[in-house]
Amino acid sequence: MNRIIEIIEKKEKEVKRTGSMWDWQEGYPESQWKILCELENGKFFEDEKNLLFYTTENEKIGFKAMPEYNQDKTDFITAKTSENIKYWSSDYQITKSLVEDGVFEITDRVGHYIKLRVEPMVKEVSTVTNDFKSVRLSSQELPLLYIALSKNLFNRPKKGQIYYESHSDRSCTLYLKADYHSELESSMLMAQYQGKFRQSNAEYEWNNLKNKIDEAQISDKENIKDLELYGVYDE
Repeated sequence: MNRIIEIIEKKEKEVKRTGSMWDWQEGYPESQWKILCELENGKFFEDEKNLLFYTTENEKIGFKAMPEYNQDKTDFITAKTSENIKYWSSDYQITKSLVEDGVFEITDRVGHYIKLRVEPMVKEVSTVTNDFKSVRLSSQELPLLYIALSKNLFNRPKKGQIYYESHSDRSCTLYLKADYHSELESSMLMAQYQGKFRQSNAEYEWNNLKNKIDEAQISDKENIKDLELYGVYDE
């Protein structure tokens, strides 16, 4: 999950009340405008199936495709040209620019409009074939990560993307392929923003684990692939 780095333009729709039964509910247009304004300094996530914006108050705008219905992002497309793609989800039209990198326009059902720029989702990683990041986890932190990956709460690694080395104090050093480390960081941040840490009875421990993973450093250890494979992975 990456930052929303710039609000390029925004415009509040003027709502004139006539007293008719078709008027917006009192307070509704104002509350929608407030949500759009809170996208400033918010977060953004996009992959093959999801396009999501999170406000600073953790309001969610966008869509999450449901694999059980064989959905992906194409199911939300309403128009596509050489310049942009338009998506419709719930009460929002989201336009993704194909000529300006990271630029989106969002219009809600009231007519409020905002144009913003996000950080690119793809992180630059080393092209070296055996690039790994390492992090040492305690005997209390290791089960948390194992359980989360076993239950697919975070993105699971593929075989060969995590190796481990045990120590006498029952801690372990994990060696994560740099591309997988980036995926794990994003999925942990999304879980945190969705409130999954807060909903558990171990929020403090989950936040600490996330911080540890975030702080993993490029490893200079040789022959990492001679170590034991981590026990949770997709073939």
